[in-house]
Amino acid sequence: MYGEQDTFDDQEGPVEPAVAHGPGAHRRPVRAGRRALLRGSIALGAAAASAVLATLRDEHLVERSAVLGERLRADLGSGLAQTPTAGDIRGLGLMIGIELVRDRKTKERAVEERTAIVQAMFRRGVLILGAGRNAIRFAPPLVITKDQADAVLRAFDESLTEVTHGHPAGAGRAS
Repeated sequence: MYGEQDTFDDQEGPVEPAVAHGPGAHRRPVRAGRRALLRGSIALGAAAASAVLATLRDEHLVERSAVLGERLRADLGSGLAQTPTAGDIRGLGLMIGIELVRDRKTKERAVEERTAIVQAMFRRGVLILGAGRNAIRFAPPLVITKDQADAVLRAFDESLTEVTHGHPAGAGRAS
């Protein structure tokens, strides 16, 4: 039942199982090499997780994301207040969602506009994600700087202007 395809290295014979459970577990030999995969990957994963948690703590990334996220939501809200396409802005920390509607009263979904804004942002070098049919999700890394966040806000404002007014931001405008 368990032949050569079931081994991970050239050693022959079963080794004692590190973990065995379920029906017939005592009849399924753990072949040489499997134990090393189990034990080695657990230690490596634990070390990586520990390093990530230490970075989150030492660089105050969670607290920083709460403050920067609040600022981004406020700036996005003030910019979107000037356009009829903003339905709702919500989020936690740096994870921010913006619902786009064609009309604030009817709440008709702005599906095509959402897609156009995502594409306009991409042309400006910013990757954002669509969420659902008519929402945009901002999910920058926790290590984003204030200057980078400001650049994203500018790109979003330009993209929104391009889509809602039908021309690239700055094109055809009097200075």
